[in-house]
Amino acid sequence: MTGSTNDTQELSFWQVIFLQSKVNGAPYHGEELPQHQWDWPHETYLQSRLRHLRDKVEIANLAPLNQSAQARFERFYKRLLEYS
Repeated sequence: MTGSTNDTQELSFWQVIFLQSKVNGAPYHGEELPQHQWDWPHETYLQSRLRHLRDKVEIANLAPLNQSAQARFERFYKRLLEYS
């Protein structure tokens, strides 16, 4: 602070923020910002890991119990080949 006692005091961080807000008459250009459509990320590590664990559980269950042993084996073998 320099000058006489009539100079403004140093403002706190939050006072500066509020003085620069739209409601206090400061210029605001938020409506003019470019629009961007956000979407969830695809094929992330966690999604692939979850899919792998779900498939692993499905293989462990082998199929509904009302299928024949031959059908369960064929389904298991097909899944096994997919992961090889």
